[in-house]
Amino acid sequence: MAPMPASSPASPPPGSALPGSVAETERLLALGGYVADRALATTVHLALVMGRPLFLEGEPGTGKTEIAKVLASGLGRRLVRLQCYDGLDLQAAAYEWNHARQLMAIRLAEAAGETQGEAGRARLEAGIYDRRYLQERPLLAALSGPPAVLLIDELDRADEPFEAFLLEILADFQLSIPELGPEHSPVRAETPPIVVLTSNRTREVHDAIRRRCLYHWVDYPDALRERAILASRAPGLPEALSAQVVAFVQKLRGGDFFKLPGVAETIDWANALRALDATELEPVLVDETLGALLKYQDDIAKLRGAETARLVEAVKQPPPRPCPSDARSGDGPPSGMSGAPPAGALAANLLGFGRLLRRAGLPIGPAEMLAGAEALTRIDLADRRQAQAALRATLVHRHEHQHLFDHAFRLWWRDPEAGRHAAAMDALSQGQPPPKPPPGGRRLAEALGGRPRRRCRRRSPSGRSMPA
Repeated sequence: MAPMPASSPASPPPGSALPGSVAETERLLALGGYVADRALATTVHLALVMGRPLFLEGEPGTGKTEIAKVLASGLGRRLVRLQCYDGLDLQAAAYEWNHARQLMAIRLAEAAGETQGEAGRARLEAGIYDRRYLQERPLLAALSGPPAVLLIDELDRADEPFEAFLLEILADFQLSIPELGPEHSPVRAETPPIVVLTSNRTREVHDAIRRRCLYHWVDYPDALRERAILASRAPGLPEALSAQVVAFVQKLRGGDFFKLPGVAETIDWANALRALDATELEPVLVDETLGALLKYQDDIAKLRGAETARLVEAVKQPPPRPCPSDARSGDGPPSGMSGAPPAGALAANLLGFGRLLRRAGLPIGPAEMLAGAEALTRIDLADRRQAQAALRATLVHRHEHQHLFDHAFRLWWRDPEAGRHAAAMDALSQGQPPPKPPPGGRRLAEALGGRPRRRCRRRSPSGRSMPA
């Protein structure tokens, strides 16, 4: 889920074949020094094999940009990067005419007498807008030449009208240049580029962009994954100090700060501590190096002193033993997806699942359902996590919908009698009382046609009614 390149592996041959499975995609990312969880690897794999743009959204410093770099390096493709900013327009992003060369060509033609008569002027007009005078910018450069990985970085920094320029490229991998005429426009890529868009969510990106992409929210890594990142990016860091650094940052991300530290800040702080020959965290040492971890004075002032000492003391405590009852299965196939189910049964369950999501308020249309059906054919259905990640990447376009989707996925696919849900919704549409739904959230219960279960109440020792 975050970058960890320490040394770059040998460069693959140009135009290397795409990975054939989610496991191969995970290995490709790992060889590039990127620690990815199964959900992210599944989404990346689907974007590669389905030829769909990949839209990565998340907090700054979580490794979104690094994915495009690793893909370009691992697949032997050139990386074409468009860094978005306020005021970015088509001339800076796609193409621009070299007006100086055009004027020089006109002067030379006039001096040679080639502009005499209608025929001469017609030849000049036809030749003045030629590819020779066209200056390629990142969008056009990605469509021309050898296969490329197109990185459209921090799309949320660009103005909203700029997103309209991207729709043609994201949908058809082509770019219209009206000046070239219908014979040479639009410019189409011989090999469509792998497109990666990133957003730090400083503003909302339009749904028209989201619908053309596979979506994934890149979250902060868990402690185990962040330890693996430090092992590569901060080699030589003592094992005990690495564990304390990760535990400190993990606790810090649960606090109320203006800018939470990302993986990049964790790496910088770990390297700073290593440069100071630290072997363990001490309150004074943490206070002196907070500038590598936090980037705003208000956050530093809030943490420095007593709060730093409290967190350092907390991370030095031995971790609690895991409870055996906390272990969860769930890596197996979802009900109705085990092995290689008949296409008709899987399609019926998928359609019912889509109806459930629509009734719960998610904007699921025919395009999303078709993409979800195709995604399920590209993965191992025996792996529940792959199936969940594939449907989430194709059916969900916003981070705030992911929790509802995950709850609906568990509710729907754990029930071997999925037809009971479909029957409930059919009865609801016909005005009949539906069967009682299984336990779930309020919105899902309403989507299935039932009423949310009332919370039980118990009596306190004083006799007052309290929620259970």
